[in-house]
Amino acid sequence: MRLICIIFVFIFVHGAKAQPRSGQEVARQRSVVLPFIRSATDCIAREALKENDIEAAIQQKRLRSKLEIPMRRCANELDAMVAIHDRVYYPGAGEDFFQGQYVDDLPRAVGQRIASDLAKRAANASAAHEPQAAQDKFALIERESGSKASGGADANSQRPIGGREPAPNRPLPLPGQPSFRPPNYVMPPGTTGRTDGASPPASTVPKTATSDAHEWLALLAFAAFGFFLHHLSKVRARKRRRDDLLTKYGDEAIVDRIVAAKMWQGMTAEMLRDSWGEPDDIGSDVYKTRTTETWKYGRTGRNRYMNRVIVEGGVVVGHKQR
Repeated sequence: MRLICIIFVFIFVHGAKAQPRSGQEVARQRSVVLPFIRSATDCIAREALKENDIEAAIQQKRLRSKLEIPMRRCANELDAMVAIHDRVYYPGAGEDFFQGQYVDDLPRAVGQRIASDLAKRAANASAAHEPQAAQDKFALIERESGSKASGGADANSQRPIGGREPAPNRPLPLPGQPSFRPPNYVMPPGTTGRTDGASPPASTVPKTATSDAHEWLALLAFAAFGFFLHHLSKVRARKRRRDDLLTKYGDEAIVDRIVAAKMWQGMTAEMLRDSWGEPDDIGSDVYKTRTTETWKYGRTGRNRYMNRVIVEGGVVVGHKQR
């Protein structure tokens, strides 16, 4: 009797999956699951913008490898998408959709969503490299101010000998105000330059175009020096890691593949750990004559991983990628 019930349930479930659906029913189901698909994809796109070298990944057509960490951060949205598929269609439909159609189309959908943001980022980066234009503008202002000053000196040389002609409509100084002094006037020692005998306020030197240009150049030099130090530290770290691996394995070909984060059949578990790091999870199956471990990398949800590596006896014997 139990066997008959199991067969009946099996036929009912598969019959429900195979029965034809009308166009209105398909549209209704699609309208229910589509917001969850968009929510998960939008979340992955937002997180992808935070990844380093995302522009290079798009240009080199390796965006899919860059989406592993963003998919981990959006595990809740992906779980909700899988759950709504199971509820609307049939149990297991969400996992089938995620592992197949969704993952295959994800690089295109994410690239389309972040294209405008990457364009704005590139425009801002190009605008940040325009201090030279500002420096040229400051130099032009400085030359113009110098030419005006030389013109004023020529005009003063043509005035009559015996004194300076007073400027027209210039008001006389009132008591308590500084008196008018001609350009380049130097006060005698011991004088304050005020008619009321009070001490003058502390003088301030106005900023010029040259000082602004110098500040720009100093900031650029400081930023360039910081970038150089950061790059130098990364280069030294890579060289130190390569030297350690070469001492450990003694084979440059193996070291090159490990540094490039490669995985191949026949490599040891220690090589795999040096190449891909510690796995997110390890599952094991115990048989009579052997024990097989499954090293799982790239968690994308509850019990979902991008890569599964099969290890037997401390040696890689297989690989599954989704």
